[in-house]
Formats: sequence, C-alpha cells, structure tokens
Amino acid sequence: MQEERTQQKNREKAMKIIRARVADHFAQIAQDEQDAERKSTIGTGDRSERIRTYNFPQNRVTDHRIGLTLQTGYYLIW
Repeated sequence: MQEERTQQKNREKAMKIIRARVADHFAQIAQDEQDAERKSTIGTGDRSERIRTYNFPQNRVTDHRIGLTLQTGYYLIW
C-alpha cells in the first residue's frame, strides 16, 4: 500500500505497522499466559470446588479439603 511519494517513507510506515503488530502479538501471548495462570490459581468457582459445608439444622460442619466432618453443637470458625 503506497500512500507516500517516496519508497523510503512507505518503507518506514510499513515498518511502524509491522513493529506495532509484532508488539501486539507478543503482548497478547503474555496476557494469555497470565490469564491461564490466574485461572489455574483461582479455579472455576463451581460448587464442586467447595472448601467447607455448614449444615446448621443437623449441627454438622464438613471440611472437604481434609475430609473432616464435625457433628457438634459448637462450631469452630477456621
């Protein structure tokens, strides 16, 4: 695409465009890696990723990380 009158100016303009596209490409790759790391750290937030279940009517607390179920009238808040 020739918009300028000289080949040198066209070349400079093309190089600016190419540099911007390359920079955008590498920035997108870095952003994708960061997003993947964040998602693996945070998780999906599904109910299957629960940590603790409080069942007050049955006086029960279950910690799903260690598989501990307490059935008492008094609850310890971790």
